[in-house]
Amino acid sequence: MQSLYEVKSSEDGLTYYFTTKFNLTYIVALTTNGALGVNAYSLNIYPEDDTIKPPIDFWIKNTVIDIIGRILIKEENSLVYVCDGIDGKEDKRHTAFARWYDNGKRIYPDVRKYDYCFHSEDGYKINASLMYNQNNPLAQYLIEQFNELMGLY
Repeated sequence: MQSLYEVKSSEDGLTYYFTTKFNLTYIVALTTNGALGVNAYSLNIYPEDDTIKPPIDFWIKNTVIDIIGRILIKEENSLVYVCDGIDGKEDKRHTAFARWYDNGKRIYPDVRKYDYCFHSEDGYKINASLMYNQNNPLAQYLIEQFNELMGLY
């Protein structure tokens, strides 16, 4: 993989930080997602200062792919990522995330992604993805639980 930023993590291993060459700090935050009934996390990626429009920087993509891949090396882990539609950019986020996944498959071939799209009660389009290790013995269960959870919306 191309260059990566140096990543620091919190003591509990649920938050990751890196600073770009443009001096912007990014946060990759995991929260425990008990909705699937197994070792699942929700994933949020955002700049610390969201008032600055970040320049294009491929190292960010590479760094996030590496963080996600390292989390999903553990067979029992899974991630849920939701691209909300509050600002109308859900499809762009989903497309970018799909590209990142495709790039990461070469380095982390056991990681799989399952997508689901729905509209919220307020009419916002929401793209969601479940990422998991294909060797997870609960993979099919995860997909079923993810579909059930998404079907609630």
